[in-house]
Amino acid sequence: MLSAATAVQSRAALRLVVVVRGSAEVFCFAVLPVFQLALFAWVLVTGYHPFDFHTFWHSGRDVLHGHSPYSSSLPAVAHKESFRPFVYPAPAAIAMVPFSALPYGIADALWFVLGYAAIVGALRLLGVRDWRCYGAVLAWPAVWSSFINGAISAFLVLGCAALWRYRDRAYVAGTIVAALVVFKLYLWPLGVWLLVTKRWRASATSVALAAASTLAGWALIGFAGFRGYPHVLGRLTELVGPNSYSPYALFRSLGAAPALSQLLMFACGGAVLALAARRAERTGFVLAIAAALLLTPVVWPHYFALAAVAVALAWPNLGPGWIAPMALWFVLPAWSNGHPLVIAGALASFGALFAWSALRTGEAPAPARRAPSIVRFAVR
Repeated sequence: MLSAATAVQSRAALRLVVVVRGSAEVFCFAVLPVFQLALFAWVLVTGYHPFDFHTFWHSGRDVLHGHSPYSSSLPAVAHKESFRPFVYPAPAAIAMVPFSALPYGIADALWFVLGYAAIVGALRLLGVRDWRCYGAVLAWPAVWSSFINGAISAFLVLGCAALWRYRDRAYVAGTIVAALVVFKLYLWPLGVWLLVTKRWRASATSVALAAASTLAGWALIGFAGFRGYPHVLGRLTELVGPNSYSPYALFRSLGAAPALSQLLMFACGGAVLALAARRAERTGFVLAIAAALLLTPVVWPHYFALAAVAVALAWPNLGPGWIAPMALWFVLPAWSNGHPLVIAGALASFGALFAWSALRTGEAPAPARRAPSIVRFAVR
């Protein structure tokens, strides 16, 4: 009699656990991302101008009107709310021309939709099928930083996912790496990964296309800003590097001189890149992305969205790697303001995530060879 009653109670408790767990999953991985999406859509409608996209759109307008997208000089002090110079290579300004031909509001909404689709498409390319993973990554503060700022990080995530998916197609892989490096120079370690994995044709293709597209892009704007571009990058590092989340920023916050901080940054990133060269293909790819983030003196929160590629390769289904970054909403402000604990916390968090992903990639199954259809997924 007692055993029967105990069995009924156990089944009831089990059902309660299942209901609570299911409800929590729906809230965290469906309701929360949809709420954020609706909130951001409302903000866009009320006239919000995403920080980076505002600059991109105007750079395209400058090209359309025959003007240089580059400022004649950078300010003496960088203010978080007003510092908006265009500092990307010329091909980025050329690529923004189609968006700049549209009214700003329409272009802004389209950019957001494309960025959202880029994150979803990246996970599809990497073989992730668990719906909870999509909800989790869309709730990452790093991913939402890309959306809120109108940055290109979501497209870089898609590019890295496509590179892994088509890594054995020499000309496709080479073209992808060239595009990634042209739009964000700090991703050059992916070219090193092509070399160490003996993808010679892909490596040659990436170098040739990157050089040709860079020169062609600057030629289209009359080589405006070409000669002084290295100086602009150096000045950018001086102005905002200490306020970002890079190893350079950490060493500066601890009192190191700029030259020493860069040297230590190169030592840290070089060590990870050397480790990537000695590891298996999948693990090396994860470490190459980590090295890219360590070797740039300027790292904003949305740069860490690239960790989604590492996590997807390590956890094809929901796991701690998907959930942990959701907890960083209140410890990852837009600017670190040179606070060593804030910078160290971000680097430690994502460093651990990359390390954990790298350790697991040897166990994770490779994604299916056939590229999935994003369109088919969207209409299910």
